[in-house]
Formats: sequence, structure tokens, C-alpha cells
Amino acid sequence: MKIALLLASVILFDLVSSAADSKTLDKLTPAEREARLQASRERRRARAKKSGGYVECPEAIPSKVISVINNQSLVSVSRLSEDIKAARFATRIPIALDAKERIAATISLNESDDAPTLLIAPEDFAVKINVKRLALDAPGPDKLAERLRKEIIRGTLMVLGSGYSPGRCFVSPVSSLKDLDAIVVERPSPETMMHLQSCGRFGVNSIRFASYRTACQEGWASEPTTVEQRQVWDEVHAMPQKPITIEPESMRKK
Repeated sequence: MKIALLLASVILFDLVSSAADSKTLDKLTPAEREARLQASRERRRARAKKSGGYVECPEAIPSKVISVINNQSLVSVSRLSEDIKAARFATRIPIALDAKERIAATISLNESDDAPTLLIAPEDFAVKINVKRLALDAPGPDKLAERLRKEIIRGTLMVLGSGYSPGRCFVSPVSSLKDLDAIVVERPSPETMMHLQSCGRFGVNSIRFASYRTACQEGWASEPTTVEQRQVWDEVHAMPQKPITIEPESMRKK
């Protein structure tokens, strides 16, 4: 009971904080919003760097995945792979590029002259994204890739049962590329994620991420791959400089 009340309190706090942030962002110009969020990202990266960054926890129970099927060439495979990792981190949903097994839903990336930008088929657990429509105004490669990342997140949330959420969120109504570009949040709102509690019914498990330091302390971290991770690894696995002494009980009482 206490755990349930604590969880409800945390969710309520997140909802209130998210709504407050949304109202604040709505008062800013698009450039100011982007600058504010970029500053937030930089602070988060700085904190993560000290802990070796974030790593994905190994699964105790294998999850079904959302398979992104790439049939387009407007966004490079290398950039698409990185953006799918970012989408995976933002949503905590197992989204994977061209997965072949344990598939819960598919997101097909296509190029078409007449297909809609985003098409959701919930009964078939299928999503289609027309990347060509995302490039109608000839955006640069970074903007196009960013639009595609947002649509992958939007498609994932919608096909798994989430829908419109008040405030600024990935599933906010979009009727133009301008609306899509105006979505500058880093993760779905708590309310949006609450609608995905039935994912387990479809075999989709939420992903847990932890800092590399936590992974080292819990004993499941892989070998370090960066300078920051090596530093954290050495700190956690360093032998004590001084021998551990056990004081007599009489001294401890003093």
C-alpha cells in the first residue's frame, strides 16, 4: 500500500512538473525553447559524463521489440541507428532496427509520392512512415533525421495504445512539418507513458537504464569503452588503501 501511494505521488509530481514546464515553454519563442532545452541537455550530459554515461540493463525476461524496417535512403543507416538508440532511451521501449525475432509491432520507413506521412494500423500493430513527406521543404540532413526520430517515437507510442496528451508531448496533434518541428521535448510526458501500462499484455517490457557507475557497483557493467567509463571502473574496483579495522564494542560506544 505504501509503495502504491509512493508511486502515485511520484507520478502526480511528474505530471505537475511536466505541465508547469509545458506552460513555461509555451511562453517562449521556438528559438528560445530550443536554447533552453539544449542547455538542459548539456547539463544532463555533463552529469552523465561524471558517472560514465547511461547503459542499458540486461533483460531478465526477453522482451518483444518494435522493429523498424528501413526501406528508405534519405536518412543514412548510421544516423538512423543512432536516432533509434535515442528513441529507445527516451521512451524506455525496446525499439530496434530491422529486428527479425520477437516482434510485437513494425514501423516501416518508406519513400512515396502519395502515401500519408504517418499511418497507424493498431489492429495489425503496424506503422508506416513516408520519409519523403518529411523532406518536402528540402531540410538539411540533421533536421530530416530529427523529424524521422520524432515520427518513430510518435508511431511507437500510438501503435502501443497511447494517444493525445495535453501539453507539449510527442503525441501532441501535428498537422504540418512546422508542428512537428515545434515538438522539442526530450521524452514523452508521464501521462502519455501511463497509457502504455498494458504493453506487458503484448509482451513488450520497459527498458531500464542506469549510470555506468551504478552498473559497476551492482556488478553487471561491461568492460569500459570510454575514458570516463575507465575512470569510473577503476574507482569502483580499486582496492581499499587502508585495511578495514573492527573496533572493540567499548570503543564504538564512545
